[in-house]
Amino acid sequence: QEIHQGPTEGPVMCGAANTILLSTLHSWLDGIDNTDACAVMSLVRDALIGHLKIEDRVDELEGYVIAVIGAGGAAKAATFALIGAGCRVLIFNRDQTRADALAHSANEAAPLLVLDHDQHAGPIEMFQSKPTAEAKPLSELSNASAHAFINCTPLGMAHGPDPEALS
Repeated sequence: QEIHQGPTEGPVMCGAANTILLSTLHSWLDGIDNTDACAVMSLVRDALIGHLKIEDRVDELEGYVIAVIGAGGAAKAATFALIGAGCRVLIFNRDQTRADALAHSANEAAPLLVLDHDQHAGPIEMFQSKPTAEAKPLSELSNASAHAFINCTPLGMAHGPDPEALS
């Protein structure tokens, strides 16, 4: 199949796509996207605006600490988007190696992820404090200090793992 349009920035930056756009008229793949990052940013902004009374601008998230629980595809999209908005991201996962790998890849990509005020790629130096990702042991989650916690695990999903079996 021919791809009519290339992927949007989301799948290119985080290396994963979750949406396929098909042209019914021409029977070809019209594009791919990753909607996780956009959804996370919208929800985090709305939650923080509502509770912390910040302005509705991406750059206003600079310096906020967000905990991401999980280290799969949704966690990667969330982490990359949050770093792009200037957040410090704490990654908690049962498998410390996967959390470490996600933090490492996000920190390596950080200079490419940062958005300027117009949502275009900008220099990481625009932030007063460098946005970073840090892997933390899951055992520290209950004592973690963050402005928001994002569950990127299958816990709670229909047909997901039994939470009792994980303890």
